[in-house]
Amino acid sequence: MNYNPYFPGGGIAMGRVLYDGLVEYEDGVPSTTSQMAKDVVTFLSWTAEPELDERKKMGMQVSRGVGVVAGLAIGDWR
Repeated sequence: MNYNPYFPGGGIAMGRVLYDGLVEYEDGVPSTTSQMAKDVVTFLSWTAEPELDERKKMGMQVSRGVGVVAGLAIGDWR
């Protein structure tokens, strides 16, 4: 059994997969275990919702439009 503090009982059969220096980044980022884990999580988040960035941009445009309309409505009311 391998030690895993997040697993009930502290032991899990799956061994450690990520080690420091496992990959080389072209831009010189240090190849630490935490950096590789962050990259995996970022990739999995993107695969779950690849259109998330587009929806965020559209949400900002809608917010701006609502703000302009609200400003015009308040300005016209006074």
